[in-house]
Amino acid sequence: MRDPITVELRFLRREARRAFGIQLDESHLNQFRRYIEILQEWNRVFRLVGRDDAQTLVRWHLLDSLTLIPFIQEGQRLLDIGSGAGLPGVPLKIARPSLILHMAEAKRRRVSFLKEVIRLLALKQTKVFHCRIGIDFTVDGPYEAIVARAVAAPTQWIPWAMDLLMEDGILLLMLGPSVDLEELGRKLKDWRLRVQRDVSVRLPGTGRRRRIMVVEKIGCFT
Repeated sequence: MRDPITVELRFLRREARRAFGIQLDESHLNQFRRYIEILQEWNRVFRLVGRDDAQTLVRWHLLDSLTLIPFIQEGQRLLDIGSGAGLPGVPLKIARPSLILHMAEAKRRRVSFLKEVIRLLALKQTKVFHCRIGIDFTVDGPYEAIVARAVAAPTQWIPWAMDLLMEDGILLLMLGPSVDLEELGRKLKDWRLRVQRDVSVRLPGTGRRRRIMVVEKIGCFT
């Protein structure tokens, strides 16, 4: 019987190339395997994600994270707010090792998990900050790109992130079906943010669609 992780990693490599134009070699796949194994081990105790079978982790979490690859630059300074189990930050770092990745997480056990991932995967130029956005939100900005996958609605986390974003930096909005696009559009105008890209992608193997909006900072936040 084939190892489920091996099966899913083959699926990951094939679909990342076909759907998103991402080339993953054996070194990438080895890193993804180790990340999955660490996540499954910690999830037995600390409940970092819901289901942690290889298929769910690859198709609902890793591929979802990799949808951002076409919108980030090599060597970019990226902040992942509310990183939790390292999503989307860790998959992005594995696929693009030149990224300078900082992750902000409020829960101490998740911070411990992320530090262990950084250590075991030997991720260079990667840090995790134990802080709560909107309360004691202290990180090492400014950043060229900022993302938050599931920490809060965009209209909540964007104001917390604005002072940490470089002029002409971008916010990567990973939008689900429940987002109020009309309200979001009004807020973006109020905050002097311009929509640079707005695309919908299908997550291979799930039938689910992810809308990604890339917005650019064009003026001071007031």
